[in-house]
Amino acid sequence: MTRRGRGRPPTFIDAQRTLYLDLITEGLSLDDAATRTGITRQWANRVAANDPSFNTARELAKKEGKRARIDRLPHDEYRYNHHKCRCTTCRTAATQARTGRRTKETDDTTSPDTPHPPQVIDMRQRTPTREESTPPPLLARAS
Repeated sequence: MTRRGRGRPPTFIDAQRTLYLDLITEGLSLDDAATRTGITRQWANRVAANDPSFNTARELAKKEGKRARIDRLPHDEYRYNHHKCRCTTCRTAATQARTGRRTKETDDTTSPDTPHPPQVIDMRQRTPTREESTPPPLLARAS
């Protein structure tokens, strides 16, 4: 128990900081890691802003966590396109998907149901001549 006038006891102790950083390193989001640690995301951000060593450790944990999330992704076309994975599985999946899209495009252009090319419609309004113009509306006078 703290003596009177000594302020609030610390709520983000070293054990919680270690758990928070471990959870981020595993790939959890900052919100989820803070919730599991028993703090709010804002509190973790405030501690990181005021403690340079914790901020450095958190940035390193975020990089490792991002790598862990990417490693959990399946090897497919998405990983090939967005995460630059060039393993044989990803390359094969991307090639097959690309080939499928290309054959579908060529099938669509050669089908008999293909609509005719679009027609150009002149949307400019022609200006009415003096004879065709409508008379100005009558104005009522309020009295």
